[in-house]
Amino acid sequence: MGGLYDSIPHGLTEVDVVIVGGGTSGCVVAARLSDAHPDLSILVVERGPDNFNDPAVTNPIFFMENILNTGTANPRMMTYSGRDPEPQAGNRVMSVPAGSVLGGGSSINMLTGPIQVSDGGYGIKSFQDDFIRAAARVGIRESIDLQALDDNQAIQRNLRYISPDGVRPDAAHAYLHPRLQDNQHPNLHVLVQHDVVRVLTENTVAVGVEICRNPLDQNDPYVHKIMARKMVIVSAGTLGTPLILERSGIGSAEVLCNAGVEIVVDLPGIGEAFQDHNTLILSYYTSQPTTDTYDMLLDGRTTFQTMLAEKAEMLVWNSAEITSKIRPTEKEIESLTGMSTEAHEMWKRDFADFPNKPVATISTAGGFIAQIPEEDRDARFLSTGNFLLHPYARGHIHITGPSMGDKLDLFSGILTDQAGFDLAMSTWLYKKTREIVRRLDVYRGEVAMLHPPFAATSAAAIKRRSEPLPSDVEDIQYTAEDDRILGEWVRNALSQNWHGIGTCKMAPRHDRGVVDHNLDVYGIRTSKLSI
Repeated sequence: MGGLYDSIPHGLTEVDVVIVGGGTSGCVVAARLSDAHPDLSILVVERGPDNFNDPAVTNPIFFMENILNTGTANPRMMTYSGRDPEPQAGNRVMSVPAGSVLGGGSSINMLTGPIQVSDGGYGIKSFQDDFIRAAARVGIRESIDLQALDDNQAIQRNLRYISPDGVRPDAAHAYLHPRLQDNQHPNLHVLVQHDVVRVLTENTVAVGVEICRNPLDQNDPYVHKIMARKMVIVSAGTLGTPLILERSGIGSAEVLCNAGVEIVVDLPGIGEAFQDHNTLILSYYTSQPTTDTYDMLLDGRTTFQTMLAEKAEMLVWNSAEITSKIRPTEKEIESLTGMSTEAHEMWKRDFADFPNKPVATISTAGGFIAQIPEEDRDARFLSTGNFLLHPYARGHIHITGPSMGDKLDLFSGILTDQAGFDLAMSTWLYKKTREIVRRLDVYRGEVAMLHPPFAATSAAAIKRRSEPLPSDVEDIQYTAEDDRILGEWVRNALSQNWHGIGTCKMAPRHDRGVVDHNLDVYGIRTSKLSI
């Protein structure tokens, strides 16, 4: 009989299909394959814990505990960390978070769009109205559905993928758990809290996987082999998949030789062309009531456990009230100081004649984005996530040795585009976001630790306020020195998001492709990718 386990069942040494990774894609593939071919024995291997009826998964407000820096360790997340400082990013050693739980990112994200299911019965319409009015004052209209491919330069009340009874839907609860419990899928197996070290190959045929317990258990410190009679599907995400393939001997010959891994297939595209939505997180003081922010969970006034015990109304809230698709106007492009000739040419080539192509998204969160400083315990906050949607910079991720404990060669690539287009758009995005927020009725100033250190005498100086600004407030006029400070701050503040792509691209092999149109890995038979 099939089932879900956190240790390898006795006798489970061979199946028909091994699916490496129980994230969003892995759950869907396993369920559909099990439905189509119930006679196939299928094993899903997930490095993180089970998510079944986990309150931190099923209650939308818990996204904070999962993806925000609240100062506590989170078993549902992992971090891929680089080893070397990146000069173009303020000499920071960059890291990228990712889901590490059954269901993957679908178990921990903010549950926004692409369609409206419901808001679970908790939403802040007054804030939505306020933000839409403020955006209109800077020339950005409201859209009913920004998912339309021809709609752009607009603000939208966020669509929310939350069930009417306030429960988070995720890929594991939707696809895996029902089949594990219906007695109709006896050959479907799910093994959690186990890492896949590598895919085993024989004569360029994928024949199984090596796995070990995560975290490594002193009572079970060994690497185990699970053989696959028919197929191995690697579905370990944008960052996890290339590492598994490289430890398996599939990747760039140069990378594999430097890591001491025997070459099975030379595929130089693996781990390359990493890209993500470059992100600035900004926070502001707000006059909203305590029921309109989740700050009470960050300043100690309540806890998740208390909210669960009291069945608090806010449990069903994801705090994401507003989103957008925006781009600079031609007038703003011409006024951008320091934008290179090459960057202007890139704008003309890739954006100017494509008015439906956005540059960025501004999305709101109803509270602070980290532990609240002691001096601000009584304050309430609004945060915005400000994402570049089409960055030009590219990075990479590779192994440096044959074992899972070896350091990673992770290079985010943030702000490496030679023309400086990404930096120019990031500084424009900061200014545009700030102008919208300054026009909110609930605006009470900027949080200094999450804004540039402009001089106190500058018109752009960061200030806390006791009243909103007048409705006819003028835009901030930035000096050359302000722009210098802003550019330097962006280099030190811009980060990766959770939306990475590109490291195992579908393309012709001669174009550094990794998989063909059938998702078959070049050079390896019976191995597919479903990232």
